[in-house]
Amino acid sequence: MMTALAGLKQNPAGHQVAVIALSQLQPEFRRLNLVQRAAEVFAPLMRVKDGPLVFLPASLDIVILGRNLPRDAIRDAAGAIRALFGADPLARERAPGRDRFARWFDLARPDHMKAFATLADDIDQRSAEAAQATGAWNINDQPLTPKRLALLTADMENLDVAPLLHRQAVVEVTEDRRALLVHEEFLISLSALRKKVAEEVNLQSDRWLFQDFTRSLDRHLLRVLKNMEVFQKPKALSINMNLETLYSDAFAGFAAALRPDQTLVVEAQGVDVFADIGVFLRARDWLHDKGHKLLIDGLTPRTMETVDLGPLGADFYKLGWNPGLVHSVDGDDAAAARALIGAIGADKVILGRVDSEQAMAWGIRAGIHRFQGFFVDSMLGAMIHGDCPNPCGLGRCIASRRQLTGGLRDECHDKALLDGTTRIAAKSV
Repeated sequence: MMTALAGLKQNPAGHQVAVIALSQLQPEFRRLNLVQRAAEVFAPLMRVKDGPLVFLPASLDIVILGRNLPRDAIRDAAGAIRALFGADPLARERAPGRDRFARWFDLARPDHMKAFATLADDIDQRSAEAAQATGAWNINDQPLTPKRLALLTADMENLDVAPLLHRQAVVEVTEDRRALLVHEEFLISLSALRKKVAEEVNLQSDRWLFQDFTRSLDRHLLRVLKNMEVFQKPKALSINMNLETLYSDAFAGFAAALRPDQTLVVEAQGVDVFADIGVFLRARDWLHDKGHKLLIDGLTPRTMETVDLGPLGADFYKLGWNPGLVHSVDGDDAAAARALIGAIGADKVILGRVDSEQAMAWGIRAGIHRFQGFFVDSMLGAMIHGDCPNPCGLGRCIASRRQLTGGLRDECHDKALLDGTTRIAAKSV
């Protein structure tokens, strides 16, 4: 985005930009089919000779940039997209000067140029983080089909997944503003996996086929992770997996490799939990009988408002952060969130995908104590970097901490510090 903007800064006259902020919608509304349909609304403009450039970055914001943009046509297109996402509060916002869903910038105006440059930089940063974290899709990607699934599953049998594994810390912020590591999640990077076996396939285009694919992924993750030295280090660890995997030989072998004093937290996606409550309840009791814990992942405020989570009896519940949470309840977001979180139990809620200080501050105001995400990884990396007698760069410390094997981790001068840092000082929070 910033590359396209750079050429316009010298001669911006006559150029405008429109931004449709799909990234600010609630997660349940950012569905692939709707985003694709939203992007296609601008196809007629793109077919015009010397027409505008339309970007769909990994952040999922739609950006239309061009000379003498037809404002009425852009307004009509934005209206059509509002209708697609009409159930989201953000799409219903139409107050003059306060519309966060559809924004217009006249680049010939210095204040507009400055505002869009700041927004473009933010979009580029969030897009890079999204691609690294989840393997962002492109609207031209091929859908996952049964035939492609069979080929991918076969390819996985010959793939060394160890270099694709990484970890993310979950920390608890204490009353004295320190952060203590409470457990670590071990997972396979979907972005890295796609580059290896499925670069042009949108793995998540079909929910049921993707679930079949993740069952195969579970087996490879468990098989490889149990033999890694770093697996033995944390006192508590979590794995995101399908509940059916619990009864497999792969899970039995993994659980047998745990230290007697290690706590295992199994993370299950909320959409799968609610699809078959009976399967979930049996898995919960089975895990508890064996001394393990269960976490429901992928929750949203809407889920928390409409589903009585208490009777499910999970040990933890993970709410995914997105910037729209700040504005999700009319003016009093923190009070409403505190009520929802208090009903579950603040000690059971984890705010995931925390990518900024704003996200953590919102969580603290809402009564949440436990956090996970890139911002947490950055704080932990900064602590390691500050304590290391021979640091090799903050960015390398953060990346090395996330890796489980190879690459930057092998080059780290102090792996004991890398793995043993479990506390973040108050000044870093």
